[in-house]
Amino acid sequence: AHGASLSSAESIEDIANITRDTLTSVLGFTVASFAIVEKDQLNHKFRWGTHSQHEFLMPLDGPGITVAVANSGKSFRSGNVEETEFYIDVAENPSIRSELTVPVIVSGKVEAVINIEDGDYNAFSEEDQNLVETLALHISSALSKVQYNERLSALHSFVLELSYSESRKEIVETTFRIMSDILGFQFSSFQLLEDESLVTVGTNDSSDLGTVFPLSGKGITTRAAREARTYLVRDVRDDPDFIMVSTDSRSELAVPIISEDRVLGVLNVESLQLDAYTENDSKLLEILAQNVGAALSRVSVAEEKRKLESDLKESDLRLRSFLDSMEVGFTIWDKDLNFVDVNQTVLNRFGLSREELIGKNIVEINPRVVGSGRVKAYKDVIRTGVPYRNDEATLLTSKGDRRFSVRAYKVGEGVGNMSRDVTEEYRLLHELKESEERYRAFSESASESFVLFDSELVMVNINEIGVKRLGLTKEEVLGKPMLEVMPDLRGSERYERYLEVLRTGEPQVFDIVNHFSGIRLLRMNAFR
Repeated sequence: AHGASLSSAESIEDIANITRDTLTSVLGFTVASFAIVEKDQLNHKFRWGTHSQHEFLMPLDGPGITVAVANSGKSFRSGNVEETEFYIDVAENPSIRSELTVPVIVSGKVEAVINIEDGDYNAFSEEDQNLVETLALHISSALSKVQYNERLSALHSFVLELSYSESRKEIVETTFRIMSDILGFQFSSFQLLEDESLVTVGTNDSSDLGTVFPLSGKGITTRAAREARTYLVRDVRDDPDFIMVSTDSRSELAVPIISEDRVLGVLNVESLQLDAYTENDSKLLEILAQNVGAALSRVSVAEEKRKLESDLKESDLRLRSFLDSMEVGFTIWDKDLNFVDVNQTVLNRFGLSREELIGKNIVEINPRVVGSGRVKAYKDVIRTGVPYRNDEATLLTSKGDRRFSVRAYKVGEGVGNMSRDVTEEYRLLHELKESEERYRAFSESASESFVLFDSELVMVNINEIGVKRLGLTKEEVLGKPMLEVMPDLRGSERYERYLEVLRTGEPQVFDIVNHFSGIRLLRMNAFR
């Protein structure tokens, strides 16, 4: 019944009370205590039958029967404590004559001590000792469960900090605090997987940082990373993969940090004692590793996001700089033809700032566009997706009326516009057209033949008189080389004079005999 009660205990206090009730009903006692091993002390936390009910601390390197049992892990029974040299009257009761002390061992370690004392000599028999040792076995199971649950509860409370960590450094620092303060691990390290190697990014004493362990080499941690499984090594001297780094370890526990089936690193703890770690230690460290993995992945995603945002911002700045340096105007309107974005060239045309332009409608900025048909054309682009082109668009700018070559394309739900100022080109083209018309009028009205060759002496123009003198049509001579039209000129003085004009730019005046329309003497004027 007492064993069943212990299995339902939820705290050390519950275990102590059930222990007290069991000892009272089975053995009876004058004085009893349930002491807990806490680091280098034995804390008589629960005491019954004494004048003082307060905790009583005894150093583990000092005297006392309970201290001796805690250190040896073996039960001790005395029929006469006066004959026991290391007896201490903890109960402050000089009438004590007998004492029975039994260790509570959890996973090979003494975690607590049951101590009962009585005023009679030889008050406890071997059978009594066996009963208390049986009770200690039940207490061991209950204590193991309670300690695990308490550590698990504390772990869950502290791992929340990992979810708020904003950098790998914060994750490492929080993890070490949890491993030391909550889980009680003395020697620990934090390794991350980088380029097929484990790199030490943290240790409990900040030593060996940066140490690299190739996955292909020896090491219990590298084996844990390669195989993505936990390794609990009770005696490292028996493990051929063990590498001693900075501590003379005797046992080791290595747990891989895994996120989304990918090994990110390893949490590793070591002890100077043999068989220092239990399956519960493995479970707790695995829970911590799972949370560390989630935190590392979250931070990695956040860092990647920040990098992408930074790269995007930099890319936007480069694009903005490029667009603003373009002589071509660049504009984006939404589906209602409100300005969404423009480059500096467009701003300069209107003499407005970006803030004054963005969000305004095209009609508000350029009322004359309504009658030009371009509003309808842009909306057609949005509706159909078919690009629009206009090489004779006009716009009233800060420099007055200007002519533009416009291209419009559908962009998302709106329309993008590229416009190039062609006012000067249009003026030059118009002047060239007028010049060509004057030239044609002059050449056709001339009383003499007029022929125009390019730099390769290909005929590009000839007036009617010139055609008649050649006895050919314009179609037969235009675009043809001089020597193809007049092959007799090859090697002639006249041909050489033409080449001289091309070479020097100096005009040539000479007389020739024309054979195409009867023999006539002609004066030639050749100039570049």
